[in-house]
Amino acid sequence: MLTIFVWYQSEIEKKCTMIKIQVNFAEKIYYDSETKNLSSMIEGDDSLKFIFENHPYLKVLNCSTYKPEEILCEKIRAILTRRGIKERDFLDVFLICEKFAIKLEDVKDNTIAKINYSTKMNGKYGDNLKEKL
Repeated sequence: MLTIFVWYQSEIEKKCTMIKIQVNFAEKIYYDSETKNLSSMIEGDDSLKFIFENHPYLKVLNCSTYKPEEILCEKIRAILTRRGIKERDFLDVFLICEKFAIKLEDVKDNTIAKINYSTKMNGKYGDNLKEKL
């Protein structure tokens, strides 16, 4: 896994902040990616657009993204194989299921496959899983 920290000067917060990017070269992907249009969070909010008028920040970008089912499988895998517990993962699972009308049964087989693959690739994941079961 490659982890990159990108520091930048936020135009909104007017302070230096960071984005953490992790690239996993060994993870199996079980659902095809899809292309989405990504737009600014202030898109549609005319009260803020004047601040960034003609700014590249407002440009819509095409981006290849994981399908919600893939993200859901990964969240469940993380809950079961991560050393600690991050409450946000449970909230993410709930919100993904609600927003995209996905039942846990719909991703069960791919989630199990993802867990099996990751525990074989990384022994600590298997150890963490055993501790939780």
